[in-house]
Amino acid sequence: MAEQGASQPLYEYGGMAWVWRLLAAPLFAGGVLLGLWGALSREYWAVAASVALWGPVPYFFRRVATVISLVHVDGAEHLQVRTLAGTTRLIPISALDGSRYSRTATSSAGAVYSPSVWLRVRGTSSIYIDLLGTIHDRERLAALIGQPVAKLPKRVSER
Repeated sequence: MAEQGASQPLYEYGGMAWVWRLLAAPLFAGGVLLGLWGALSREYWAVAASVALWGPVPYFFRRVATVISLVHVDGAEHLQVRTLAGTTRLIPISALDGSRYSRTATSSAGAVYSPSVWLRVRGTSSIYIDLLGTIHDRERLAALIGQPVAKLPKRVSER
C-alpha cells in the first residue's frame, strides 16, 4: 500500500462549485427522468435526447477542479485533485504535460475576464482550473501550470 504524507493546499474553487452543482442538478435529473420515461414507454427518441441533458454533467464535472493539494506518495510529489463530480484524482507531477492558459472567455456580450487553465495530464483527461478561486500557494501553482506568477489573479486584499 502506498504511503501518503500530509497534503499542502494549493487551490480551492470555493462557493462557485456549489453554484455549478445546483445549476446542473435539474439538467441531470431531468435527463435521467426523460431517459427512464422513454425506456419504459418505448419512446427511444426520448432516451437518445436524454443523453444530451445528463451526459455532459459527469463528463465535464470530472474535469473541473474544486480543490488541488500537493501530496507526497512513496516519496514522489502528486496532485490530489477533488472535482465538481466529488471524485478525487491522484496525479503524479511527472504526468503533467503542459497547460493552456486563457485570460478571457467569449460570450454573446463580448470578452469577459475569466482567467483559467486547462492542465494536460498524460494518460488521462485534462483538469480545468478556474483561476478566480482561492490560490493558497501562488508560486507553486504558477510553476505547476507553467505560467508566470504575474498571470495569476490577485485576491482583493493583495491588490
